[in-house]
Amino acid sequence: MIATAVGIELDTITTTWEKWVTPVDRPSAKGVVAAGNVAAIRFTINGVYHGREVITLEHVNRIGTDAAPDWPAGTKDDVYRVDIVGSPSISQETSFRFTDGSGRTPAVAGCLATGMRALNAVPAVNALPPGWVTPLDLPLVPGVGTIR
Repeated sequence: MIATAVGIELDTITTTWEKWVTPVDRPSAKGVVAAGNVAAIRFTINGVYHGREVITLEHVNRIGTDAAPDWPAGTKDDVYRVDIVGSPSISQETSFRFTDGSGRTPAVAGCLATGMRALNAVPAVNALPPGWVTPLDLPLVPGVGTIR
């Protein structure tokens, strides 16, 4: 989709992945990750155009901020970090949080924000002819009617 948005057709798409094994037992919300087991993963999806990687999506998941400490990370445990290298380059951190005192987790806030984007896109999608739709086919999708 990024390639389409910038008007190129990729030669190929490649992937990489690596894992980080914890040297110590690590408690997590789902239980203990025992020493010798994977506590972080990192992968990339790379768009190759004219023989060079021009688009790279990298994703890192880790159990705790001290797992895989040499890998890229945000400044806080609950942020998504996006780095765009270009002219100009852009670095952005986004967090999804509830500030209403409810105690709901950032993960819940992120899922809600993702779902709201899809829900608010329904009228724009319904206005299109049948077929596949990507965000490139949609106008800006504001949250009309969400402030009461």
